[in-house]
Amino acid sequence: MPTDEFEFIDAPGLEALLLGNQRFALFDARDEGLFAKSHMLFACSLSLADLEARLFRLVPWQRTLIVLTSEEGDGMAARAARRCLGLGYSNLRLLRGGNQAWQRHGKSLFRGIHVPSKAFGELVEAHYHTPMIEAAELHDLMASGAKVRVFDCRPPNEFHRMSLPTARNCPGADLLSRVPAMVDHDETIVINCAGRTRGILGAQSLISAGVRNRVVTLKNGTMGWHLAGFPLESGRSDLVEPVDPAQLDGVRRMAANLRERFGIAVLDMSAWLSQAEGEPAGRPLLLDVRGPWEYQAGHLPGSRNAPGGQLLQATDYYVAVRNTPLLLADDDGIRASITAAWLLQMGLRDVSVLDHRDMSRHMTESGPACWLPARLIPPVDTVDAPRLARDMEDGTTLVLDLGSSDDYYKGHIPRSRFVMRSRLAHSVPALPRLPCVTLVADDAVTGAFAAREIAGRYGAPVRLLQGGRQAWREAGLPMQTGLEDAVDPPEDMWHIPSSPLGGLDSAMRDYLSWEIDLAAQVAREPGTRYSVGDRPDPSPRAPAPPAPAQAAGPRN
Repeated sequence: MPTDEFEFIDAPGLEALLLGNQRFALFDARDEGLFAKSHMLFACSLSLADLEARLFRLVPWQRTLIVLTSEEGDGMAARAARRCLGLGYSNLRLLRGGNQAWQRHGKSLFRGIHVPSKAFGELVEAHYHTPMIEAAELHDLMASGAKVRVFDCRPPNEFHRMSLPTARNCPGADLLSRVPAMVDHDETIVINCAGRTRGILGAQSLISAGVRNRVVTLKNGTMGWHLAGFPLESGRSDLVEPVDPAQLDGVRRMAANLRERFGIAVLDMSAWLSQAEGEPAGRPLLLDVRGPWEYQAGHLPGSRNAPGGQLLQATDYYVAVRNTPLLLADDDGIRASITAAWLLQMGLRDVSVLDHRDMSRHMTESGPACWLPARLIPPVDTVDAPRLARDMEDGTTLVLDLGSSDDYYKGHIPRSRFVMRSRLAHSVPALPRLPCVTLVADDAVTGAFAAREIAGRYGAPVRLLQGGRQAWREAGLPMQTGLEDAVDPPEDMWHIPSSPLGGLDSAMRDYLSWEIDLAAQVAREPGTRYSVGDRPDPSPRAPAPPAPAQAAGPRN
């Protein structure tokens, strides 16, 4: 595939960018399942599957430098560059030689996803000696009736999938503002996640803030609990409710101490409103660290939702432009302060918080945000679920499912075919020819762009199922499980080790070993700026002498 229309950057040039102060984004254009097998440490996954739906959220300013990479010779980076260009982004570079050129330059490739954040969790545990409790010890304490309270710091959807018996759900950034008020002083607080990172950061957040209870993290989380032979529960929803604001004075003092310790500035609302009217390139990225349900109920114009615990666990999913200033917002000053303190220790240099006291008056937007300008979204015809069922019965439509392979495996429209958008050029010609095609997509933006692409390749009208797979289910129509009708392999995403597609017990053991070993591996890479326990060092940090280039991590 010709690439002469784009400029290139070589591996030494990219290393210089990583060591410098220029704002830029580094994207790997492959599907997440392939990305997870081997990628550059600071590359963010931005696949062809949902590039249009995510790019404007990740890169608000269209003149930002974007570097695109993929496997050498696969053409993915050039395809992504053309899509970026079509959306108005023109400051583009392709990494000459792709990921293999980075290896030839003496650098490493890494397996897994969100590697910088997970390595940070291990560094935090090593620095602070965050106390851990083994699954067997916790099980014995719970069985004996000891005064112990378990809080699962993952998002509600993950808690619903699997949780420890008696555990309550309190997402990471909410722990300090909710947990201390609901436990007795002599109760042990146990924080868990699925593996290690979020549990370590959650427990250490409480300890560092000055909570006087004994606080520990469950070693290896729900995976460790399962591998120790103890049962997990599924289908539960037990979210810890917010505490009366009158009870938060002590916690607010703890948050203020964190801000003072790490030099976190507080920006008043009038200063932010002034910045918001200026040149986009000069603005900080405004991240609302509250839960998605709170954000959708009302948020500041221009803010992006990045729940605090998840922002720390998957920083590269929310923040793609390196060296961009961050401004964190919440409605109590607590969640933003805790999150900012950790981000600064992670090496993000310019992180401040927005004064929450006048926030509610300015929350003039609600609902989920769509960052892509409407004028760029192609028009597409839609069909409702009952009509689609009739058309399928008549044999007049081919149904293609563009959602995740994990969701498809768990339940999809009978006879629908799972396809990956990145592979349409290969899969569409082999599909049976019917009068029209109906797409099932996770979001309407991705569906609209895919419809235009498939129409050109298939040569028949293409429409989109209104409401997607959920609308089909809510109409009481049958679902089918498994991958028997999949056209493409399930390489669109990284499958969690505890899932059937992720490998189950053996994959869990591999994952936990990989996570523990990360800290030493990432230290050699250019651009690492971890400063655990200290105020951030404003100077760029050169890498340690290189180790032999290799891919490090679990098979997942």
